Amino acid sequence: MSKKKQVKKVEEAVKVEEAVKVEEAERQVVEAVMEVQAPAATHQPYNQAVDLLGKAFVFFNEKLAAGQLDITPVITIQSKGRRAAYGWFWDCTWKNGDEAARPEINIAAEHLSRSARNIFETLIHEMAHMISAKKGIKDCNTAQYHNKRFKITAEEIGLTVEKMGAYGYAKTALGERAMAVVDEFIAGNDCSVFDTFNRVDHSRQWRKVWTVPCEEDAKNEIKRIAAEQNITEKQVVNILLSTYSNKAEDALETTVG
Repeated sequence: MSKKKQVKKVEEAVKVEEAVKVEEAERQVVEAVMEVQAPAATHQPYNQAVDLLGKAFVFFNEKLAAGQLDITPVITIQSKGRRAAYGWFWDCTWKNGDEAARPEINIAAEHLSRSARNIFETLIHEMAHMISAKKGIKDCNTAQYHNKRFKITAEEIGLTVEKMGAYGYAKTALGERAMAVVDEFIAGNDCSVFDTFNRVDHSRQWRKVWTVPCEEDAKNEIKRIAAEQNITEKQVVNILLSTYSNKAEDALETTVG
C-alpha cells in the first residue's frame, strides 16, 4: 500500500472515531436532560387532573353504580376540537398487549375551568354511557342523539335528565344522591387543580406549528424512550429539539392551522 493511501486510511479512521465520540457526547447530553426533566413530569397539573379523575371514577363507580364497571377506562383530557361537548365516551379504543380493549372517557380540556362539581357531573354522564356499552345497549347515535335508554341509565346512577333539542336526553345534572356523593369526594380530596389548570386557547389559526418528518423507526424509538422515562412522547420530542435545536431547525417544516 502506498504512503498516500495509508495516510488517507488513517484520516478516515480518525474521522470515524471523532464522529463516534460526538454521537456519544450528544447521547449523554440527551440522557442528562431527561434525568433532569423526567422526574418533574410526574408532578405536572395534567397528570394530577387525570389521576384525580381516575380516583373519582373508582369512587363514583362504587357509590353510584354499585361497582358494575369492572373495567377501568383510559381517562384523558383532550381538546374537544369542533365538538360541542364537555366530554365523551368511546368504547374499545385502547389496547395494551393481549389485554382486552379498554374504553376511553375524555374530559374536554377547554372546559376544565368549570367547577369540580360540574366536571365530575360530566364524568358521571360518560360513566352512564359506559354502563350502557357494557350491557350492549345502544343509548346514543352518531348524531349524538341520547335516547330514553340513556335517560334510564343516567337516572339510575343519580343524574337528572332533560331533553336538549336535537341531542335528545343529553342534558344532565347532579341529582340529590349524586350531589351528595360528589361533595363527599370533593371534601376528601384536593380538587384545586381544576381552579387553575385548563386550556385557554381555543384557536390555533395564528400559531406556528412545527412538525418533524419521522420514519417509522424514529417514531418507535420515541415511544420506547417515553415508556422507559415515564414521560409523554411530546416531551421526548421537545427534549430532543432543545438539545439539537440548531441541527433540527433545518429539518423542521412550518405549518399553520
